[in-house]
Amino acid sequence: MKTHEQISEIENTLANFIGTNVYHHLGIIPNVVATDGVKWLAENTGCFWLIDIIASYQGEIKKNLKFAKLLGMQNWTLKLNKTGYGAKVVCTDGDSEGPYIKQAIPFTDFPLPTITLWVQPQDNLMVIMLPSEY
Repeated sequence: MKTHEQISEIENTLANFIGTNVYHHLGIIPNVVATDGVKWLAENTGCFWLIDIIASYQGEIKKNLKFAKLLGMQNWTLKLNKTGYGAKVVCTDGDSEGPYIKQAIPFTDFPLPTITLWVQPQDNLMVIMLPSEY
């Protein structure tokens, strides 16, 4: 379990990421890439599984009409349960509609109470980024 100081350090470091220098292949899907900030997040919190969750939905989003509004911008939020054991991942289009996707996570040791990642198409890629990197 991370201390309050360690959580604050993670949050402060994430806030310093603006833009990215390079795209990184972190997940299981080749056309889904991540920014420098998301790479740092995954390496320092061990949440590569979160990147895989987001990446695994991209094919379904692309081919299913019910997800048409997610073809532009996607807003993915991981929020820990109040019990402290599990979490929920929710995807919206960033507007008031949705959520379009919900997935329960029965157990996680993710250190932050919540994190939001954005996904946006660029060329033939889907780019996962921190909101500060947009």
